[in-house]
Amino acid sequence: MNARKVRHYRMPTLPGMSTKTKLTLDLLDLAHASISELGLTGDRMLTWRGGGPGLGRELRRAYSNIHGRIFARSYLEANEDVNGLLPIEGNNFSFVPGALVRLRNGKRGDMPDWIGWTATELIVAEAKGTSIGGDWEKSFWHGCATPQCLRTAQEQVARVQIDLNRYILDVGFKGWSVASRWATEENGLDPWLAAVDPNLGGEPPSPEEFRISAAEMQRKALQRMIAAFGFSNWTPMVSHKDPARFTEIDFRSYREYWRRLVLSDEREVRGLSAAYIGERFVPIIDAEDVVALTQLFAEDEFLWLATILETPLARAEQGLFFSEYEGERSGGYLSRNGLAVADLRQVRTVYPI
Repeated sequence: MNARKVRHYRMPTLPGMSTKTKLTLDLLDLAHASISELGLTGDRMLTWRGGGPGLGRELRRAYSNIHGRIFARSYLEANEDVNGLLPIEGNNFSFVPGALVRLRNGKRGDMPDWIGWTATELIVAEAKGTSIGGDWEKSFWHGCATPQCLRTAQEQVARVQIDLNRYILDVGFKGWSVASRWATEENGLDPWLAAVDPNLGGEPPSPEEFRISAAEMQRKALQRMIAAFGFSNWTPMVSHKDPARFTEIDFRSYREYWRRLVLSDEREVRGLSAAYIGERFVPIIDAEDVVALTQLFAEDEFLWLATILETPLARAEQGLFFSEYEGERSGGYLSRNGLAVADLRQVRTVYPI
């Protein structure tokens, strides 16, 4: 897979950072993030063409937002040890039973994009994508105001609080704002990714309260991915009529569809697998599914395989928090945070588990 470099700013700054600091973005990381977003939100996979994403002002703005979410998720998961991100829905989003992320009293405006978790703490994150914004280097390192999109993201993150179990109010969390400016050879801009991560709220939750909340969020994220892959008819976790209402259902891992896929390098991938083709997921049940799908498309067209790995599925069945996903990167294969992605054409056979 190819990689690209972008200008990088982070506050607080990292050791050795300067005005020339570059961040390497591996396209496989971006594909992994894109498939995660697809499974959780239903957005399209980001496709880049010569003049940049989208044609016309409104479409370009919409695709810039998708660009921002994918680049932010990729950055947070690949570089900042973020284990998972759930999309926030509504001004009073009940992400687990009895727990809310909500606007602070007296605050108005848009909510951030995600609530999420690392191995040890809760996070709230907002992503911004843009193709404009002036001289970002001057803004960051010469004492000027930060770019407007990054300031807006910080405002969104700072206006919310997290309440756990209805009596632990305004718990502490890490507030991530991530802004990316895309560039093409035509517009002549420097591509940037900027991230700010203050500690917000009050005291952090106890380790036990954190584990309970994070385990439940993991289960909800997996439920969404399982449904997106085509293995269930799971309904959204939030009622559209009442954004604060949590839709609680029993977690089911669909073990009868777990498969062991053997790739061309003899690697085994175990779990629930689906192909991403033509802007939709297609569940993989047997080797004939792979053969049929690959024969539908030209050899030069890349087809994705996505697998929800068996270990996080098994932990979710038990209601346990699982923070230490065993990540692996090799050639065109990447597993991180319980999701693996690869080239569908590398699948050689499929076995039941």
